[in-house]
Amino acid sequence: MKFASRLFTQKCRVWNYKDICKSFPHKSCRLVLLKELRERGCLVENEPEDVDIEEGDDTIPASASAAVSTSATNAASPSEPESTSSPCSSNEDAGPCDPTWQKDLPAATTSVRIKMKEAGLYNKFSTDEKLLLDFKKYLMDDLNVNNCQQEVDNVSRFLRYMQPTGDAVTLEFLKEYRDQRLFNGLKGAELSAATVLNYIKNILRFVEYLKNRLDLDVSNLDLRNKCQAYRELVETLRKAISKTHSRDVLSTRYSRFVDGTRSLKECQRVLHVAEADFLNTFRKSVAAEGSDGISESERTNYRYYCEAILVLRHFQRPGAVEGFTVREWVDRKICNNSFVIGIRDHKTATSQLATFAITQEEEAAISSIPNKFT
Repeated sequence: MKFASRLFTQKCRVWNYKDICKSFPHKSCRLVLLKELRERGCLVENEPEDVDIEEGDDTIPASASAAVSTSATNAASPSEPESTSSPCSSNEDAGPCDPTWQKDLPAATTSVRIKMKEAGLYNKFSTDEKLLLDFKKYLMDDLNVNNCQQEVDNVSRFLRYMQPTGDAVTLEFLKEYRDQRLFNGLKGAELSAATVLNYIKNILRFVEYLKNRLDLDVSNLDLRNKCQAYRELVETLRKAISKTHSRDVLSTRYSRFVDGTRSLKECQRVLHVAEADFLNTFRKSVAAEGSDGISESERTNYRYYCEAILVLRHFQRPGAVEGFTVREWVDRKICNNSFVIGIRDHKTATSQLATFAITQEEEAAISSIPNKFT
């Protein structure tokens, strides 16, 4: 009796989810078995999150549930040996037996995007609306904001939320300048303070555009006053939200201070792991003419590795890498067996020039991108 109990505790009561995935490649059956094992007090190692079980319950057929329940009953008996493993299935639900397998993400039933959609915060006016086209032209021509489509879309969503009906913008929101519906809606959608501040910045710029329009004459003084009153309201709200944003930033910094952040060595590990594949692809490019013999995935990974060199080894902002132009590459300078590169258009371009020096090997690798890896 003691031997049987010990055998049951050691073998029949302890299961490994990876072995279950090998024996039951079908996800629905696997989840039913996992549920049965839990109810019978068995220990399952490497089991998925509870949300995965709940998602799988909706698609479990009754026949599979009954069959797997019977299998679990027989497997939990001390007289039965441990289940044998079968080769991994090629099915995409093969689970951890696939080295690239990852847990399914929870269903986004309460995400910010869904809440915004339900609240109508994604509705917009037509892109042909004259006022929005004029605002976009104002941003591009007067303020030199070339990448302004996101800002125009945010203003369009703001106007549609404040004016749910009608095809043309009427600026009715200026009459009720103390109306805070939009900001209450953004708060209800649980947007971060940083995102709300971005909306406020776009709204303030739009109101400033309305206030300073050249087609307004003295008779439109009332509109100017309404714009000024609405601007003052938004500025007041921005102060309160800025305090919330500051608290969020401090909370994030404190969490990083307590939990720690990735070290430089950990961040650069990707360069060491992928170096062999990178050099192998580079050797192929040198031996072959053009891009013959190099697959599309190899070309893509090669470009990613060169970008990782600039970000992780030379500590450049992703925005600087994105703004790196061919002209700046051609204008690189040689200095002490290295190549110095300057990038003009990046996030902090108004205050400083992004400069860094790469080795001769890195220069040779990046030089081959336009000819063989595009």
